[in-house]
Amino acid sequence: RWGGRLVIQGSMDVPLELPYGDVMVRDIEIRGAFMYPRDAFRKLAAMARSGGLDLDCVDVHSFPLDRITEALERAAALRGLGHVVVLPNDSAS
Repeated sequence: RWGGRLVIQGSMDVPLELPYGDVMVRDIEIRGAFMYPRDAFRKLAAMARSGGLDLDCVDVHSFPLDRITEALERAAALRGLGHVVVLPNDSAS
């Protein structure tokens, strides 16, 4: 939109082509950020604790360390919001 802001977060290894004429004429601000602000994880945890963040769509798989091969295979097959957590042998469920 006119006077809008484009925020690009993360990294990439290819050039980013932008239509400079449109950016200039529409007075668009471009801002880049490599990672998150320092307090982002604290705020995210607070949102999850309060119920303001629905985590039901996250598929978490826990494995004990002695099943690391299985954990790596599961991680390689994940798609979407899946996560694999490797825990000490006596604490994985």
